[in-house]
This record gives sequence, C-alpha cells and structure tokens, in this order.
Amino acid sequence: MNLYLLVDPANSKTKKSDYTVMMVLGLGPDNNYYLVDAIRDKLSIKERAQRVMSLHARYKPIATGYEKYGIQTDIDFIEEMQAKENYRFKITPLGGNMSKQDRIKRLQPLFESNRVYLPERLMKVDYQKQQYDFVQEFINNEYLQFPYMTHDDMLDCMARITDPDLSPYSIAYRDWE
Repeated sequence: MNLYLLVDPANSKTKKSDYTVMMVLGLGPDNNYYLVDAIRDKLSIKERAQRVMSLHARYKPIATGYEKYGIQTDIDFIEEMQAKENYRFKITPLGGNMSKQDRIKRLQPLFESNRVYLPERLMKVDYQKQQYDFVQEFINNEYLQFPYMTHDDMLDCMARITDPDLSPYSIAYRDWE
C-alpha cells in the first residue's frame, strides 16, 4: 500500500477556530483508499511540526502534502526541525483555485463506489485532554452533515488525496525499475 500524509493546518487554538487535521491515507493495490491514522486537534506551529515529523517517521509515506494557504511559516519551521533532527522529507504544497466545497465533492465518486475504507475506531486525545473517536467525529460531524456542517476540516484534508500536485497511485501501478 502506498501511504500519503496529508495536512490541513489551522493557525489558531481558539474554541471557534478550525482544527488542524493530518491524515495518513493508503492507496492499495485494489485502487481503494484506506484511512490508516489521523489527528484532528488545535495545535500550535511547534505541535504541528512535531506531529508531522512523528507521523512521517512512523509511516514513511511516499508523499507529504501540506495545504499551502498561509503555510510558509509552517514549512520553514518543519525544515528547521528536519535539519535539527537530521530527518528530512519533501513537503508538497497543495493549493489551487478550487473552492473547499468543490474540492470535497471530488470525494463523492470515491465514497459512492465504496472505495474509501475507515477503521472501526481511531481513538485520540485532543488539546483539552478529552478522548474522542476520530472515525465517529468524521462520520457524524462532517460526512453525514455535508455540506451543512460547522467544520469541514477532515473532509477537506481527505479531499487533498485527489489533488493533481500529489499524483497518488496505487502500488499495483508503481514503476519498479
């Protein structure tokens, strides 16, 4: 399975602000997408960088995509951390002119054709030290409520797997030269 690390950062930790979402998605030889791991939390720049480094070190994704709106500070900080820890990887800035809602709609054919698989549970602890199930948050607060949800950070992050700058491909199509 080819793994991809996707990041949709949020710069504020206020109660009403968006969440930073990081997802490790796998594209399998069956051409299906699998949620392997994820984070949804309110994080400082240092916390975002630490989580990206940790997820990358754990899963060794073939690509790391980072939403580029306002991220130059994040990338600079992560690159400083990479140099300090002598652990480097490329970050692909993801952007474009497509609206967030249109970007999320690119997931629709994947879900309709049953090509997205979620684990039964993915337990996490947030910045308030509250335990939550990422999968249930995703399903109940975003997926089932689209397009009328309060937050759309998880769907937006997941939709980045369809970004042309990332060019995901399954292991079945990998060039093994």
